[in-house]
Amino acid sequence: MHVNGDAFRAIVKATAAGDTVGDADARAILGICALVAGADDKSDPDEDSVLAEVAGHLGPVIPDVYANDDLERLEKIREIGGQLSGTGARELAYALAYVVAVADLELAPAESEFLADLAVALGISDDRADELAAACAQAVTPA
Repeated sequence: MHVNGDAFRAIVKATAAGDTVGDADARAILGICALVAGADDKSDPDEDSVLAEVAGHLGPVIPDVYANDDLERLEKIREIGGQLSGTGARELAYALAYVVAVADLELAPAESEFLADLAVALGISDDRADELAAACAQAVTPA
């Protein structure tokens, strides 16, 4: 799976993020994406590749954000999520985290739990999280 320019724009359009993402939001979003890439405690080349593509679209360098366990990961989700500037940035963070989590074409139980915790931490309803996931799936699926 790849997040080319068209797919990235479609994902942004599905959120309330608007046309631009500030540097602080971009760093926070990438921190969240880095956390989800490590949620199942294993490195995956597909997830790493999509994370790098997302970083290429957002601009800043991927921050070194790691968690040793689920509790620490939840604390970091809350901390980083609190840095996001508004609804659009929170929705974009969720959407891009979803894309990173499914980059290897499977959603491990730990990743599913991470996304559920992330939605709660970011104040995204279950229905909206489902809408964002569906929009992401459509955006990254080849025609």
